Amino acid sequence: IYNQIILGISSCDFVSSIIFILADIPGATSESFCKAQGFFLQLGFAAMFYNVSLTLFYMLTITQGWTESRIRRKRIYLLGIPFGFGLILACAGIPMYLSLGHVCWLPSIFLTDLFGASPLTSIFVGVVPICVAIASITVMQA
Repeated sequence: IYNQIILGISSCDFVSSIIFILADIPGATSESFCKAQGFFLQLGFAAMFYNVSLTLFYMLTITQGWTESRIRRKRIYLLGIPFGFGLILACAGIPMYLSLGHVCWLPSIFLTDLFGASPLTSIFVGVVPICVAIASITVMQA
């Protein structure tokens, strides 16, 4: 399971890095390319969710003494939830991705501030502190 979680983290980081590189290709300014770029950049956020799965994996094996076979039975949660949640967020943003100059993502009009006019901030960007908090709490329990 460990290797699969690491593969998930690496894949998300790799895809979002490639999308950043492709942003500088001349002529890559079409609306469909912009939507695709925004989708894959947002999908890269799934790496954070995989990091939470990794900390849960460590906690369950080290402090709780779970065996490999017991963890294997929970594989759908440790691997499926991070990818699924990342995919949902990436798909939800498709109508809103716009060019921000060098990259396409959610424009600031959709991301005012955490308590401002847009609830999208807490959905698309607010997951970062939540993931950090969950991972930190899990590590402290280990």
